[in-house]
Amino acid sequence: MKKSLIIISLIFALFATSFAQEVKDEPTGAKTTEATADNKDGNNEDQICHHRINMHLGGAWSNNIYHRIPVFTENYSLSAIFDFQYAYFFNQHWGLGLGVSLSNIYGKASIDASGVIPQYEDQEFNNDQTLYDLYYAGNGIKEKQSVMALEIPLQAQFEWKFNQKIGIYAALGLKAYIPLYAKNRGNGTDVIETSGYEDFTHAYYHDMANHFGEYAYSKDGGPNIGMASNKVDKNQRMRASVDLIADFGALFTMSPKADFYLGAYCGVGFLNILPKENYTSFLDENGIHGSLGSDALQHFDVKRDKWRTVNVGLKIGVHIKPCAHLNRESMKDLKRRYMNEMMKKNQEPIIVKNQEYVYIVPVCDDLVDDEEDDTPGTKKLTPKDKAALKELADVLSKTKILFDLDKDIPKIADYNDNINRTVEIMKANPSFGLQIEGYTCDLGSEQHNRDLAQRRAEKVRQMFIDKGVPANQISTVTYTVNDPQNKQNIPDARREEHRAAIFRILVN
Repeated sequence: MKKSLIIISLIFALFATSFAQEVKDEPTGAKTTEATADNKDGNNEDQICHHRINMHLGGAWSNNIYHRIPVFTENYSLSAIFDFQYAYFFNQHWGLGLGVSLSNIYGKASIDASGVIPQYEDQEFNNDQTLYDLYYAGNGIKEKQSVMALEIPLQAQFEWKFNQKIGIYAALGLKAYIPLYAKNRGNGTDVIETSGYEDFTHAYYHDMANHFGEYAYSKDGGPNIGMASNKVDKNQRMRASVDLIADFGALFTMSPKADFYLGAYCGVGFLNILPKENYTSFLDENGIHGSLGSDALQHFDVKRDKWRTVNVGLKIGVHIKPCAHLNRESMKDLKRRYMNEMMKKNQEPIIVKNQEYVYIVPVCDDLVDDEEDDTPGTKKLTPKDKAALKELADVLSKTKILFDLDKDIPKIADYNDNINRTVEIMKANPSFGLQIEGYTCDLGSEQHNRDLAQRRAEKVRQMFIDKGVPANQISTVTYTVNDPQNKQNIPDARREEHRAAIFRILVN
């Protein structure tokens, strides 16, 4: 016990020293620098949750005392564990955790035991205290072993997230291992056959009730199971131990507040957990008592009369961050918001306010300013028409309509509400017309680009019609990079204006 207290004290001192050193090495200025560095990755100090609640469920291979006893064959031992821990993380990666867990070691073996206890004395059978040899035999007897324990782990913990989806977790420390109860059980159907040999009379004794014969290896006997069916002893008190424990595995993000954990763990005990003294002989006048709480190891001449626990297995669990900020959208929420925005964009153009663009608006070539010009094919303009036409060209020159690559959703930069002013001028001047010219860049096939340019022009035309401009005042035309008009209006085939809608003013 002194050894375990010394080890636990050293571990606590080590953790306390590490924490004090960290506080000393990280003054306010240092933490500010760290927060600034973390902010580049989108994880500033305000976003760190210092608290963790970890819950794990695990299963492992476990050692037992069966494999050291020659007559115990076909033996195996498994353990199960459920742990609950609270951890405080001093920074983004390092923390210290304290918890509580329940574990159960379950073992099973087949016993092929036979032998003789020389000079055996049975007070009830031999009132004169005559000694005789007790012979016993049991083949294929099944024994089950169970040890339930309370564990108190103390671990240094480490987390590292490679990205928002996956990371690693590691923990190293000690735990107090405190057995709550331990017992052996038979299956109730196996039997042990006994007989006696009395040397003085050279007589064998067999089939004598309550003395010699076949006796059941009772399943109700607790830790010390006798041949007699009414043999019931209390649970065996085993000793506590101190174990070295380690965990290592992967973290998978389920939400900003919770991670799923999958990993491996192991534990190695430092101290012998067998009782300080053997309460019962492995075999006596009451029968066979099993391996726990008996002198089984000594009875079968096993030198290592000790049992140090060893567990190696897998764990799954959940790591909860109760104070984590929910300011990051989950992929599901982000996808839903994106789809809603796309549906909205399909219904209406994108209007960008407070940006001024100077955009040249081609005007129909057959317009003239001189009322005296009688050239055939020209259209004469009145002063009112001139003023309206000048204003229309001015407001359209401040409106830029572009499209993303291979998209037909208008992106409109509108300065001082020029779109609505264009609608007012068009409605007030029925003789005016707008020809919407749809353009594309030189990427893609001719057929694809012509269809795309037409859809772009139609989307802009429909926008004006929806705002009240008569449909007969709005027309469309399509140009691809192979059309001369395209090269004339936009010489550079890769400029963003090549994914545009251009206005041409007409007068009927």
